[in-house]
Amino acid sequence: MGDSILGRIGKDLLKLEVNTILKDSSSVGDKMPSNFREAFCKLAKNYHFQLIDIKDDFGVDVRGDECWTFGGMRSFGELRQRALQGEKAFKIKIASETAKLKAPASGKDLSFSRAERQQIEDNLQNMKRARRMLQRIQAQSELMVSIFKELERIIPKKKKGKEGYATLSGSSGPKELPTAEKCAEKKPEHLESRCWNNDISLGSIQTVDDLNLSPSQILRLRKAWDLGTEEIVMQTIIDIEGDVTTRIMRSFAQSPEQTVLNIHNQAVLTSTNMWKSLVKTVADMVGSTFEALLRK
Repeated sequence: MGDSILGRIGKDLLKLEVNTILKDSSSVGDKMPSNFREAFCKLAKNYHFQLIDIKDDFGVDVRGDECWTFGGMRSFGELRQRALQGEKAFKIKIASETAKLKAPASGKDLSFSRAERQQIEDNLQNMKRARRMLQRIQAQSELMVSIFKELERIIPKKKKGKEGYATLSGSSGPKELPTAEKCAEKKPEHLESRCWNNDISLGSIQTVDDLNLSPSQILRLRKAWDLGTEEIVMQTIIDIEGDVTTRIMRSFAQSPEQTVLNIHNQAVLTSTNMWKSLVKTVADMVGSTFEALLRK
């Protein structure tokens, strides 16, 4: 077990990723709760409100109503489906707006003034940012679902089907809605699966034990929490072979703020130094296993 955990940590250390995010003043310092169940619930609610904002701003169908209002497998599964639905709608809208700019001016007059063209281009950039946010919600929700699937898989045989250990494959499991189905009514919390799942209310969370997450699962939850729903203005990825990739949001690159650049550069420097120490420590502990990972 120990070797397996160290092996997974070693694999995670093959790449360093540093993100710089501009957050609203209201969300600065919003630390992840120490209770994992509460963190899952707050993250799911954050995703829900972001979907509502996108729906209101762009008129894209992300199904504003929600059936699963908690922070478990079904709640994140529903968020994933809503984000996917909106992302597909944006793909069509973006293609339509792009076609306007590329269409010939013959026949129907599709020529634009400079101001009109700039307006279309600005709309396109805003839609692309919203689409990227939907892709993030979809991807992170999928990762949250994967955590609960892992917890479901390791339920001891003698506890399966017992009180609090109902599995989703059983008749007592919470049912997932088809993608296109509208929510007729809110789903009640599913206490039957509370020992490994988290589709329960914040009130019930105070009365049950916290989820027993592995280090890998905690890292996935923490990364999703840290990314939140704010835009990443700068991202630097360094792999262990020395390849460095830096991505900068186009609008930020056009008028960069030196303070933000300095913060990102310092974060990369600090993270790189810490990364080197961690890699050395794990390499010393794992030895040949870690060397094998490097050769892959």
